Amino acid sequence: MKRIYCILILVTLLSSRLAIASAEDTTVVLTLDRAVELALENSDDLKINKENLQKLKNRHKEVRSSIFPQVDGTLGATRYIESPPGEASMPSLEDWETRLGIGVSQMLWAFGKARNAIRLAENYINLEKYAAGITKNELTFAVKQLYYSMLLAREMVEIASDSHKNAIKNESALKARFKKGRVSRANNIKMEADTAGRVPRVLEAEKSRDLAAVTFKDVLGFSADTKIILQEYLKEDFPEFDSLKLKTEMLNSEPVLMVYREKLRLADVQIRLRKSNFYPTLTGFLSYGYVGSGEDIIPDDMDAEVVAGISLNYNIWDSGAKKNSHKQAINDKNIAELEYHKKERALNVELASVLSEYKALIKTYEAHRKALDLAETSYSIALSSFRSGVVSQTMLNDAELQLTGAKMEAVTTLYNINILIARIEKLVSETEKQ
Repeated sequence: MKRIYCILILVTLLSSRLAIASAEDTTVVLTLDRAVELALENSDDLKINKENLQKLKNRHKEVRSSIFPQVDGTLGATRYIESPPGEASMPSLEDWETRLGIGVSQMLWAFGKARNAIRLAENYINLEKYAAGITKNELTFAVKQLYYSMLLAREMVEIASDSHKNAIKNESALKARFKKGRVSRANNIKMEADTAGRVPRVLEAEKSRDLAAVTFKDVLGFSADTKIILQEYLKEDFPEFDSLKLKTEMLNSEPVLMVYREKLRLADVQIRLRKSNFYPTLTGFLSYGYVGSGEDIIPDDMDAEVVAGISLNYNIWDSGAKKNSHKQAINDKNIAELEYHKKERALNVELASVLSEYKALIKTYEAHRKALDLAETSYSIALSSFRSGVVSQTMLNDAELQLTGAKMEAVTTLYNINILIARIEKLVSETEKQ
């Protein structure tokens, strides 16, 4: 019996250790870069882009195959149910005529049709690569936003908690004065109510933090019970940006702009491809086989047949179909060019706006930091003066609320600056071709 008890105890201890280990396994410490990596690995959109890219590469190989020789095998049997009577000019047909052979054909010259079709397939591959770059760029920016939002929520919880702690200190100072008979019961109750009023702020901040975590975990592919610890903080070292350099980098690498540029190239290839339809196609062919006729489906005697030649295929009249198709391609190129320049102007305006806002917010943050330092000093003086009976309860509460407000404004401005840095990085990100 004692042995059974010992075994049960060991099993219980082992289970407890496994439970602790399991709990530890659900805690993940994340840097911003690692969060971006996980999101990219977990992205269904990027996986779809990858499959589409492979599909287009296979399409490219299919188009390229048209410039190489094509080999066909032929086996045919014709049954003549009723043959006309034989004459000197046309002998009487037998019951069966059979053909067996192999043929090779090779396109010799298509006046640009094949070449431009291959280029068109390459353009579509490039478009998909740039589309993947857009997806990656947008997802990276979204993860940065979520990461910074989590940091902001964490800071807000800390600010709300500090505010609650300050209210408790205020209440303690008031109770010390109340014991000496210098404060009314009404003022004491008011202070307790003010302290209690801080609790909903803490709970609201925690709720916002938890809601941000739900979306963050889903994007990264974590389960709902995973605990995430953010290793970084909102950046306070603000880089200096050269607007001309950023503009050059953006115009040379921004993924959306690259898509419009590739569409312009594609439209140009479409024009050349449709223009090539005005010209003939020259094809060479060679076939070798056996032909025979007789009463059986496979005659005893079959004669060898070798055929070689060149064919020229040209559409003489199509009622204007090729002409109007070519005009449509020209229209498409004009549209693509207008869209490209429109997007280029929009990106230039966006970059200038972001940089202007970035510089303005840095000045705003510096002002908030100065106000925060003054608010901290003001609250410290007010608390000390309140304990000695120099300032009123209202002045103490106002000083604490001013301090809390200054903290929130400073951290919110810092969050907005970090978001703007992420937007600038998004605008100048380089598209990686897969």
